[in-house]
Amino acid sequence: ADFSAEVREKMYVEALSYYIQTILSEKDQKIVFAENSGWDICSLIQKLPRFNREQIEFISLDPNSFDNTRGKGYNEFLMINQVINLSTMIHASGGFLKVTGRYPVYNIEYYINIATKYLYEKGYSFYGDMKDHSLYDWLHTGWNGHAGYTVLFATTVENWVTNLGHRYVEMNDAKGCLAEDVMYDYMKPFRRRNNAGVCCRFRREPVCGGMQGSRLNTISFSKSNKSIKSRVMRFVGNCIRFFMPWFWF
Repeated sequence: ADFSAEVREKMYVEALSYYIQTILSEKDQKIVFAENSGWDICSLIQKLPRFNREQIEFISLDPNSFDNTRGKGYNEFLMINQVINLSTMIHASGGFLKVTGRYPVYNIEYYINIATKYLYEKGYSFYGDMKDHSLYDWLHTGWNGHAGYTVLFATTVENWVTNLGHRYVEMNDAKGCLAEDVMYDYMKPFRRRNNAGVCCRFRREPVCGGMQGSRLNTISFSKSNKSIKSRVMRFVGNCIRFFMPWFWF
């Protein structure tokens, strides 16, 4: 992402502060914060609001065990693999909701509640979101209408280890194999299968804050998640999900 280390720390502090104040009021909620930058994690912790130490687990990973030449997806999946091996909270829960920590998801409680129902009450192994339409292909825009959402998803540990975690070796941003492609490939077979234990569709758009790190320059993209363009896209997405649930936009 196109930000200095200091700016990135500020982003993580703001996102974590929001989650502490929003999520941790419930005693049964836990947060696992993982990073692999080599940054002084104590500096970040000191800037957070007061929290119960039994509700947050901080894990710092060795930056040398990652490969920046392979891009974001490769390292993100590898990070999750390493965190699963180290986290006592994740082992105790048997599942997790993964969310990109650099900017807050303001309606995170909605996804926690739905993911909890799917994973712990209905016995599902995965709760995520994908888009799968050919509109962009027909219009020849060059945009991707077939992708899995990687900012936020929930899965059981067993499902991650068995079906997703090992696929990090396929990813290489420079060669065009992104995490979104692997996630789409995983969800695609379940799209039209009822009661298959995998939910591939959110019924509400995530409301994110902060700034995106991508350098994309398209009519539909804005670096600010609070911009008018981003809000219009979320509104359109929510309308389509409600009024046209068969159109996976």
